[in-house]
Amino acid sequence: MSVLEKCLTLNMKAEITVMEAHMFKKLFGKGGNDVASQEALYRKIWLAGLGAYSKGSEELSQISDRGLGLFDELLERGKQLESSTVEKVSEASTQTKEAFESQLHSQVQKVTGLEADQLEELEAKIDRLTALVDKMTEEKAAAAAPVKAAPKAAAKPATKPAAKPAAKPAAKTTRRATPKSA
Repeated sequence: MSVLEKCLTLNMKAEITVMEAHMFKKLFGKGGNDVASQEALYRKIWLAGLGAYSKGSEELSQISDRGLGLFDELLERGKQLESSTVEKVSEASTQTKEAFESQLHSQVQKVTGLEADQLEELEAKIDRLTALVDKMTEEKAAAAAPVKAAPKAAAKPATKPAAKPAAKPAAKTTRRATPKSA
């Protein structure tokens, strides 16, 4: 630190000390040790504390009022943006749904070779055929019900065939059962 800097630092400290002394005298008077001057000093300190509290309370109230005003303003802006945002989301959802359905239909067309209206026509035919099959099944079940009520013929008693002597096992051949055609 240079000599000039040291001098400036000391000078500033001296000025601050002088300012503090002037402020102390201005606030607290000439200062004395008697009870009256000490009570006056305590009263000034008390009043200064109350003033600080009051000022802080006022500033807090102003900040609160500004904060509430800002909050109300944000609410209004939010309400204005909400409707447009909902519309945009709905529009985007609709576009996404339409694009998905379009892609789905094109993939189904590639796989089946049928157009969407042809598929709907086939679905309608399948529904009609299913209904007819269900109706025929019900009619067949209704016709078979009286027959089941008739007494059954006497069943043959099961007899075991006589044991055959053990023979060499023959080569196994598998036969597939063919489905009976109706």
